Amino acid sequence: MPVSENHRRLLSAEGMELARNALLNRFDWFFHTTPVGAIETIRTSGLEPRDPGARPDPVVTEMLGPGGDRILCVRPRGSTVLALGKEGFLCQLAVEASDLPNRVGLDWSFPNNWHLLDIYMKEYPEQGIGAIFAEIARATGSVASYDLIPPTTLRIGPARLIDPDPGSWPKLIDFHTIEEIKAACS
Repeated sequence: MPVSENHRRLLSAEGMELARNALLNRFDWFFHTTPVGAIETIRTSGLEPRDPGARPDPVVTEMLGPGGDRILCVRPRGSTVLALGKEGFLCQLAVEASDLPNRVGLDWSFPNNWHLLDIYMKEYPEQGIGAIFAEIARATGSVASYDLIPPTTLRIGPARLIDPDPGSWPKLIDFHTIEEIKAACS
């Protein structure tokens, strides 16, 4: 993964603010699909960044510190839907854009996402790095969050729905049994 000044800028506090604002201007909801067995932990602790099984470029941990190698991937509503490698009984969690954590960036666990930044910046420099980041999020269907999404901000619904409006979904924290959770995800 070659590192450019564009990557360094996007990883800076200013760049992450630009990226987050661009996401908020373009998308209203973000989704995370997870096995029903993980829901109880998420209901009490929130959605936490984890090791995605890939190593980031060293500049990521250089600029973000030790936690920079853990991310939480979310998909913007209206973006490309990725074929997930998850199996079993799945639930879809949704977070409203305004509740997205401040530290967001490219999903470096998919190498093509990393390369797209420089390609788009070269082809469309007038767009600016924030708008280009949001377009990459739309095209690839993934945004990396470096921070936890609290359980109080999450809504829950069926994983089989593509781009639903989760505004009417129940809040995750309102569920107390696995049976209730499974019913919400059916």
